[in-house]
Amino acid sequence: MAPNTAVEVQSVGGIPTAVAGPDVHRDITVKWFLLGAVGYFLIVGIVALIIAAKFVWPDFLGSIQYFTYGRMRPLHVNGMLFGWLLGADMGLAYYIVPRLCGVRLWSEKLGVATSILWNIIILSAVVTLLGGYQKGLEYADLPTPVAILVVIAWVMFGVNIFATIATRKYKQMYVSTWYLMGTILWTAFVYLTGNFATLLTTGVNQANLNWMYTHNAVGLIFTPAGLAVGYYFIPRASNTPLYNHKLSMIGFWSLAFVYVWTGAHHMLHGPISQWLQTNLDRLFGHVADPGLGGGLQLHRHHERPVASVQRQRLAQVPDVGNGVLSAHVLSGSDAQPALGERDRLQDRLDSRARAHGGDGHLLIHCHGRRVLCDSANL
Repeated sequence: MAPNTAVEVQSVGGIPTAVAGPDVHRDITVKWFLLGAVGYFLIVGIVALIIAAKFVWPDFLGSIQYFTYGRMRPLHVNGMLFGWLLGADMGLAYYIVPRLCGVRLWSEKLGVATSILWNIIILSAVVTLLGGYQKGLEYADLPTPVAILVVIAWVMFGVNIFATIATRKYKQMYVSTWYLMGTILWTAFVYLTGNFATLLTTGVNQANLNWMYTHNAVGLIFTPAGLAVGYYFIPRASNTPLYNHKLSMIGFWSLAFVYVWTGAHHMLHGPISQWLQTNLDRLFGHVADPGLGGGLQLHRHHERPVASVQRQRLAQVPDVGNGVLSAHVLSGSDAQPALGERDRLQDRLDSRARAHGGDGHLLIHCHGRRVLCDSANL
């Protein structure tokens, strides 16, 4: 294990970052995860095209059992979730946390080992899912042995990240660090529930647990990881400090305490208790709090008088700029005079989404993961 000595840092956009120098951050783990994630994204994208073709030509590849819809669809879902999104999130966490802590990654060897195990997991998922070995639960299709490997890899990832944070140079933690720590803890809870607790029950109880997992896989795994990426790269790319760190923390704790309880909305008017439906309706209104907080952050951040140069700088980074514009549009937190601008931005976002053959939400999520490539040279 390489010595984890503190490195000299400076502030870029109010975010501590290492001063350029030889071998400050090796980023070997980062490259392994991000390259793998991009590769899986392209491969699974081809799987998605095959599935889409089956809706037009139902007999397309229908004589080959490995390419039937019932096997291809779980491969596409799990490939995008674990191969692309979660793999990219882990790679970006390995990039962001050491820089926010002012130290090197606690163990580059452990990180590389985690990456190797993660690739073994993805390849095992391809073989088992195409072979018809699956549990038949949404987002939890992976056979139990493969799911156990996911747990082991996540423990390795969590140990490395938390050990890096424990040796940090700065006492106060930036909001991205909070979101990434939350992602690690929430993922452990959510994944164990969806992949193991569901096997201990049947019927309505199993369905309720499964949709709790499915719902929170989006809200407590990919959402906080995406927010961590945005809170890090947007201020850094624009070289402008975050508008209000306390506001971002309000969004963090709102997500932590509210989102987990609303998973049953997938079963509204279904065979679940009425009190559960009533309570989740009450809590669901607060799910918007993190988004509104983030949107207000970006709006205030973007409207500062000193931000004209930073806006031009952001405009030169397409994916960061689209992330800012998308957050404005989706949060609905823009001031009334900016409605005309928001409409133009919405049209731009919609045209980009149509060009990519998907919806704006997924486009935003993918752009957030690609931002590292465009902002690394800023």
